[in-house]
Amino acid sequence: MEDFESCKNDLMLLGSELSELFSAAGGFSGPKAGPFSAWADNTTVLTRQMAEGLLRIAVVGAIKSGKSTFVNAFFGGDFVKRGAGVVTSIVTRIATGKDLSARVTLKSWHEVNEELAQTLVLFPSPPLSDDGAPLDIRKDSDRERIRQALSSLDRDRLVNREGRDPNFTLLSCFVAGFEKMKGLVTTGAQTLILAGDDFGRHRDFVGDENLAVYLKDVLLTLPPLDDFPKQVEIADCQGADSPNPLHLAMIEDYLVRTHLIVYVIGSRMGLRRADVRFLTLIRDMGLWENMVFVVNVDISEHESLERLESLLARIREEIALVVPAPRVLAFSALLDLFSKSREPLAHRDQDRLAQWRAQEEIASFCGRESGDFFSWLTRRLTADRMKLLLQSPAERMRIMTAGVLDWARVRRAMLRTDSDKATEAFSRIEKERRNMEKVRLLIRDTLEGALLSGKRELGREVDRFFDQSRGELLTNTRTFLTKLAVSPAAPGPGDPSVSTAVYAAYTEIRSAADRYLTDTVNPAIVNFVLARERDIQELFLKIETPFATMAQEAVDRYNQALASLSAAAGFSGPARPSSVSVSAIKQARNLSLPPLSANIPRNPLVQTEALAHEGALRLFSSVKKLLGIRPDPVTAKEKALERAISRIKEQSWETISENFTDFRENLKHQYLYKLMDMGAREILGNLDDRFRAFLEGTSAGETQTAGRENAGADLEAGLAQLEARAAALTERISSLCAACAGAESFSG
Repeated sequence: MEDFESCKNDLMLLGSELSELFSAAGGFSGPKAGPFSAWADNTTVLTRQMAEGLLRIAVVGAIKSGKSTFVNAFFGGDFVKRGAGVVTSIVTRIATGKDLSARVTLKSWHEVNEELAQTLVLFPSPPLSDDGAPLDIRKDSDRERIRQALSSLDRDRLVNREGRDPNFTLLSCFVAGFEKMKGLVTTGAQTLILAGDDFGRHRDFVGDENLAVYLKDVLLTLPPLDDFPKQVEIADCQGADSPNPLHLAMIEDYLVRTHLIVYVIGSRMGLRRADVRFLTLIRDMGLWENMVFVVNVDISEHESLERLESLLARIREEIALVVPAPRVLAFSALLDLFSKSREPLAHRDQDRLAQWRAQEEIASFCGRESGDFFSWLTRRLTADRMKLLLQSPAERMRIMTAGVLDWARVRRAMLRTDSDKATEAFSRIEKERRNMEKVRLLIRDTLEGALLSGKRELGREVDRFFDQSRGELLTNTRTFLTKLAVSPAAPGPGDPSVSTAVYAAYTEIRSAADRYLTDTVNPAIVNFVLARERDIQELFLKIETPFATMAQEAVDRYNQALASLSAAAGFSGPARPSSVSVSAIKQARNLSLPPLSANIPRNPLVQTEALAHEGALRLFSSVKKLLGIRPDPVTAKEKALERAISRIKEQSWETISENFTDFRENLKHQYLYKLMDMGAREILGNLDDRFRAFLEGTSAGETQTAGRENAGADLEAGLAQLEARAAALTERISSLCAACAGAESFSG
């Protein structure tokens, strides 16, 4: 199989040569310039797509499984922070470029204050600024108010069934990290470029949760590596068992854009409950076929190779219960990292490396497995990149080059034909040319009709899926919220306020709703979208097949007319290019799903209503006592809390419903319809590239033929040279197309 980089470089070089070829051909076609100007523009676009295309690999797994160590071993150095805090809500992306640098994008002060406001709004004693304006963390007085609000919380309520209260943690981190970040965050977008000696500073941001809350994105750029393919991005994702469901939603957003998922499992703990839950989610999203498993071996924990292999067999069996026929390899990421490191190891790490190598059986096993994994990955990436980044551009370039070759052959045949015969032939050619234009317009109209019909059907499918009254997705979500059992500790007799209980209720509902969205709703949406993408792919194939037949029939008739000029004249026809690929279109146009994560904002009126309701009930209870009526055993506080819980659920559903509506419309208009439009343009582009040689090129032939006696041998020689160049380029591009098609067959 030809190497991807070699194949891409050859195609990029051919792009330059094609531009020169089209320029030379345009010199023979007179003022009209024939199809060559459009082909030159197309070639520029195609070469840019090949240069900019990117494949993405997501490295996922539970916390402390060795994901960051695996990524570092992949690149042969300690680039990514190992053991980052669980609060970190950042997917760290790594790609190769010119120099070593880290691009750290920060939130603006407006975004920070918006998060603070949303988090504080339902606090039992929400802090207020002096003038009633929204809190601004930049003010000393407002930060002090936030600290007081945090200290007022009941410490027993800061830990729920999911772990630490994420609201308390977020606020604490913002306040604790302010002093270090106040000189970096600005009123607008701010990106720090950390290069040279400053590169390592990105670890301080990612590894410290007090600073990580201020981040929006982190991209590490490493110098090109000999053993690492270019145009590949690897993402070190936060732990799938993070206590914050929104972290999982961010991982899901990245997963739907990836081409390969590497799932890391630590050998010390084996497959954990969090792993099973996350693997089930990936399976339900329909992404499991693009997943490979790496068991990160902690050599110090295993006494013998036999016991390690027994553990691996059990892990494979457990994975197979969730994901069918998993590909599982096992090696030590830390052993790989130490072995590949370009920097001197610390004495402690040198001792560990020597100790591991002394366990020869396990170390040799890990070495073989590591070699097998990276060999497999290289073949897989080569096949995927050729298929997604090169195959379609190569086919388009082949069509255009063959068009120049055929055009030059026909021009030479016209020059060799006597005037009487040429006049008769041109009459037939012009008739077929007009017929071909009709075929082209018919294809365009038919495609537009098929596209419009396909969009209508697709729109109905999407609307049915997100229907609030009959759609299973939304009705189930509403049922979940309605039946959700909320059990915050009711305020006792000694507690003068219901505020704390309302806050606890909101936190519990918000956490449960977020978890339901990430665990159940998002996978269902992704699976639905993948099914619609398959429908679009089938529609493309259904459209292309009759169009290719119509085009070939038009070419055959046209060639019959040309045959009267010379046996050598004739177009080879639009040799069928590979079918338009949905995956390739998404890759070339950088098209991705709208974000899956949805925020459920807090409404301060819930707390106000609850307090007012409690006051009214107290007054009513007092009146009943005065009238001698036996008091209700349910206290006013309990009733107020019950009403508040009902309102929180209602407002949560309203927000989720609105988010679904927005997502539905964005999914249709910004993703699925765009995908169809891009595919239709590519189908038309493939046909137009081929038809241009007929519809634009031959009309200049009559002029050339009429002046052939004056042009003489110079024109004949020039066209012969052009034909030879086009033939050589066509042969080279055809071999590259074959290489791309061969890469597509990789299935290991």
